[in-house]
Amino acid sequence: MRSMFSQPLIRRLLIVVGVLVLIGLIPLAQRQFAERNNKTVELAYSYQGIDNLSQVTGYGRREIMLALKNMGLTSIVLHEETLRSLQAEGKVTLIKGSSLLNDNRILPRANNLLYSRIPRNYTISAQFCYLVVDDSLIFDLVKTILELKLGSKRVKDLGWETLEVAAKEEDVLDIPLDINVDKAIAINEVGYAVIPAFQNHPEFGDEQYSYKISRLSDFGNQIILLLGDEAIGQPEMSKLVQMRFKEVHKLIGFEELTSLPRGIRQVITPTQILRFHHLDVLTGSEAVSVKRAIRAVVERNNRVIVIEPYTGLGVPNLFQFNAGVIAKIKKGLLSRGFRVEPIEKSPYRDFTGSIFSFLSIASAWILGWIFMRVFIRSLGVSSLLWSGVGVATLFICGSVVGRLWQVMSLAALTIAVCAPVLIWIYLEEYINEPHVKRDFKYLYRGIGRVFFFSICAGILIHNLLFTSTYFWGLTVFSGVKLAMTLPFFILVAYAYIKPGRLRYTAFIIMRALSHPITIRVLIGGLLVLGAGVFYVMRTGNGGLIAVGQSEIAFRSGLESLFMIRPRTKEIVIAYPLLVLFLMYGYRVGLSMNQKKGLWILSALVSVSVINTFCHIHSEPLISLYRSFIGLGIGTLLGILIMVGIDFFVARRRAKSGPPPYV
Repeated sequence: MRSMFSQPLIRRLLIVVGVLVLIGLIPLAQRQFAERNNKTVELAYSYQGIDNLSQVTGYGRREIMLALKNMGLTSIVLHEETLRSLQAEGKVTLIKGSSLLNDNRILPRANNLLYSRIPRNYTISAQFCYLVVDDSLIFDLVKTILELKLGSKRVKDLGWETLEVAAKEEDVLDIPLDINVDKAIAINEVGYAVIPAFQNHPEFGDEQYSYKISRLSDFGNQIILLLGDEAIGQPEMSKLVQMRFKEVHKLIGFEELTSLPRGIRQVITPTQILRFHHLDVLTGSEAVSVKRAIRAVVERNNRVIVIEPYTGLGVPNLFQFNAGVIAKIKKGLLSRGFRVEPIEKSPYRDFTGSIFSFLSIASAWILGWIFMRVFIRSLGVSSLLWSGVGVATLFICGSVVGRLWQVMSLAALTIAVCAPVLIWIYLEEYINEPHVKRDFKYLYRGIGRVFFFSICAGILIHNLLFTSTYFWGLTVFSGVKLAMTLPFFILVAYAYIKPGRLRYTAFIIMRALSHPITIRVLIGGLLVLGAGVFYVMRTGNGGLIAVGQSEIAFRSGLESLFMIRPRTKEIVIAYPLLVLFLMYGYRVGLSMNQKKGLWILSALVSVSVINTFCHIHSEPLISLYRSFIGLGIGTLLGILIMVGIDFFVARRRAKSGPPPYV
């Protein structure tokens, strides 16, 4: 049978795709150049972390901040004060009206101090809360902010630093009051950058939002952290709030592995976005904490590491322990070419569609048509041209309505699904070539071609997904699970139904089901089903199955050796299966189902390598380096398994004759 890839039209189209891949190296180089300027990292503590460390060690806050600055700490995250935090510090007292009435009924003089502060004959309301503040400065601040954020009608001054607040106790305690200016000044005096952290509150109105946003410029900072899943001003982002936000030219940080706060896209540009990683330092695992921080920077493009110090038991000198963690993180980042200092600006631009995006979409169109040609052999040049017109129309419409990123997502998913299938059809033809010596040169050539073709597909996908929408996490690429699973189903259909018999698919399935189901088939089917479910639940943007301690230790070991951890599925499963298929797939002793099973499962190599380039937050060279590590270790492991099998078969032959597959 004539090879599909030897047909003149197919060969010409694949040459065009190859040229498009070469052109696609240009935006990859542009991305890498931008990454060269993106080497500044901030190491930060929260002010609460400084406070906790001060309490357990006995050192003063200023003393701790000065010492940690010498270790490499650059910034302090300052959260808004709340009445809860002020009450914990003994500066205010908040009592529910119902509690006052109930206590007074049992012990009439229990709250004489409070009753002495309110006007005579004033009636306590059970629905309200009563706030007592002795410090006049704090009282004025709290009163002003509560009136501003709750409205003056809901806050009543009863005299003698006592307020009546028309709100629930929990709501009042958790209302963010404001960034403490005195703390901000003290932090600046030590030489730190202040990173204010703000959280949205449903009680706010336009006036309150406007006040909060206008305060963002008061701290001499460049970065603002937004906490929670809503931007300031949600759920209704008024024009006033949008205008105020756009007047503040700051970098907006949000925590990695979470969706961007709702509403933020209305008020800032993608070049203002920054990701931060929250690191809890754990006792007994100082090295793990350091690796986590470095990996968050190197692999996932976080540029602010907010460190929460360890303040528990089991460490002789807590201060030295936590200071040592900061010093080691800084040393590790410096050794990798990063700078540890306050960030002044973002090196990125707003990544939108360009001519390179259109060319990558064109490559998806060509690969998609070749893929359809595999199953529908009657497709000709006219279908290619008409489908091209459809793709061009889709590109133009996406550009006009501002949904080009969705068109590029569809094109990326097309390549992610079609490329592994086409590569493995080529591999089937490669292994069935007659008169080929099956030696290590043949093995390396086959693996090298699979790896090269998969990298080319990954480059095209990277160029399609490298937009601000995906890079900054504005939207998650929702086709990950499809890209990781659908190629296997298509290869099963190709192997067992064959392209020319697709019209008889239902008949073939019914005939297969009509055969008696043996215990062996049932057990095998259950094992395959269980493995498939496990695989699907471990894939995607967030796996549903947690890794075990042994796998964590294995991953940590790989990370220590190579700095960037290769994908476990590649080195343990994918490449060993590919080696076994290339070296044993042609032998007549294996059953047809065994050969097809090896062929289908080994496609995990291409699926995984391509998926690595879907991680847009990682630099292209990091994805390439990670893939090369997986190639080297996985191939070596596969060769060792093959040598072990040959050794076992040789011993068996010596005892009982030649092996059954020779």
